[in-house]
Amino acid sequence: MNELTLSLTPSVPLHRQIEKKLRLQIESGLLQPGTPLPSTSEFARQFGVHPLTLHKAMRRLKDEGLIVRTPRVGSFVSANATTSNIALIVGPDLKHETARFHRSLVQELERQSDSKWVMRIYDDFPTHHKEAPLGIDKLNAALGQDCGRIAFRGLLGVSIGYPPWQEVETLKGLPTAWFSVASAHSDLALDHGDFVRSAVEYCAARGCRRLAYIPIVSDGVWEERHRKAFTDAAREKGIEEIITHNFCQFDLDGFLDEYIAYRWARKVVDGWQQDGWPDGVVVGDDLLTRSVAMALQHVNSPNIKRPLLFTWANDTIRLRYGMPVVRYNIPVKECARQLHEVLELRMGGRDPAEKQVRIRGAVEEEE
Repeated sequence: MNELTLSLTPSVPLHRQIEKKLRLQIESGLLQPGTPLPSTSEFARQFGVHPLTLHKAMRRLKDEGLIVRTPRVGSFVSANATTSNIALIVGPDLKHETARFHRSLVQELERQSDSKWVMRIYDDFPTHHKEAPLGIDKLNAALGQDCGRIAFRGLLGVSIGYPPWQEVETLKGLPTAWFSVASAHSDLALDHGDFVRSAVEYCAARGCRRLAYIPIVSDGVWEERHRKAFTDAAREKGIEEIITHNFCQFDLDGFLDEYIAYRWARKVVDGWQQDGWPDGVVVGDDLLTRSVAMALQHVNSPNIKRPLLFTWANDTIRLRYGMPVVRYNIPVKECARQLHEVLELRMGGRDPAEKQVRIRGAVEEEE
């Protein structure tokens, strides 16, 4: 067995750090069932801690059934040690700028997992059904090495338009919890209906009578649903005129490119300048809102009244818009908590009470 070292984190108790490191070694398969462990004094020397600190960590692992102790013989990795590896499959490339919501959700999922689960992250998979074969091939390739040495106990899907794992042999039958921004079939989704109702109510209460609505759409079905939900809410509040602009200009990888978005927003704003300004603008994405705000600021007319901007946003990320924006903040912690809850139920052989949980946000007033 290779010597283990510990990178100290002052805010975390030493025994918890040791416990987590050993758990990772066991659950990843690096320490196989039956592997003999060094003596307490030798282990303490390797970690550079007092033997009592090491003993405290080992006792917790023993209580969880991950290690066994035999008097006058020593400690071993339990033959019945259960792995808690979770495959976390993410739609977009987490390094991409527009994946900021996904990054914060993945970070929160890892934080809430603490030492219960080990997350194995696989990102950058196509999210549309027409690209399913490519997504399945990529997922098979990404999992190829890991599946030979890691036994997954469950699977989390984050913002996936279709579930590619259903076609991957090594993942079939795993308990799953699936979050998608806008899928009728996922376990969790964002509540688009509440977003548009909140936006319309907010704008109507401030005297807006001509609203522009800019949803981000990827197909005709969602386009129609978004438009109808917004139109119904506006009619209920007596909004006199509705203008809809559907943004669907993405780059080759399916991401929102800010340069493309800004050029598109300039054309929309030029149209408002000719046909009449809306009192309020509701945008289905905070990054696109930034492009709209920039386009509004570049209008060469000192007499225009800036419309109220209302957008869907991430409660952990702050963007600079250059003008006041009302945000409908999606609670990332709640998304992660609900995903954990669904997966834990499925891992225990049960299904959640609701077929789909819809996550609602909260309106954050203008500064």
